[in-house]
Amino acid sequence: MDLLANSWHSVLSLSTDVTIVLVILGILIVYALYAGKEWITALIISLPVSAWLFTELPYSQKLLGDFSTTPGTLRNVAIFLVLLIPTMIMIGHRLSLDYPYSRAKKLIEAGALAIITAGIALSLSQSIIPIKSFYTFSTGSILWLFGHPFSLFVWTFGGILALLFILKR
Repeated sequence: MDLLANSWHSVLSLSTDVTIVLVILGILIVYALYAGKEWITALIISLPVSAWLFTELPYSQKLLGDFSTTPGTLRNVAIFLVLLIPTMIMIGHRLSLDYPYSRAKKLIEAGALAIITAGIALSLSQSIIPIKSFYTFSTGSILWLFGHPFSLFVWTFGGILALLFILKR
């Protein structure tokens, strides 16, 4: 009976993981279509840049003051967003990109850019900015895709290469 309960629990947690990833992907596809190609591209480029700034800048005790008493995950997400948003705005205003006129090609490009963004963002959320107090992926394929130590490099490097291929077209 325990084996059946454990199997049922692992199936439910995997389906929850897949649902969360699909919801994030759907939100990013809508963002890619609504905001445009230049803003989703700016987000893809800004995520690794902001992650590097987040890990390298010594700000937590010197700059934050009373804000350093905020719980760790919330503080880390807030600091990361403070670094991400200006970086994204600076990059986004410099880009001038449009989707192809074909609706099918536009959807394919928006989907590919959303997958790249979701991969980089979820890998960052599992490694650099641990969001385990909000949600922890179950031990399975989703955790392996985004939580493996090498996955951040693969998603970032592969995402930038795919981005270059998409922008070339």
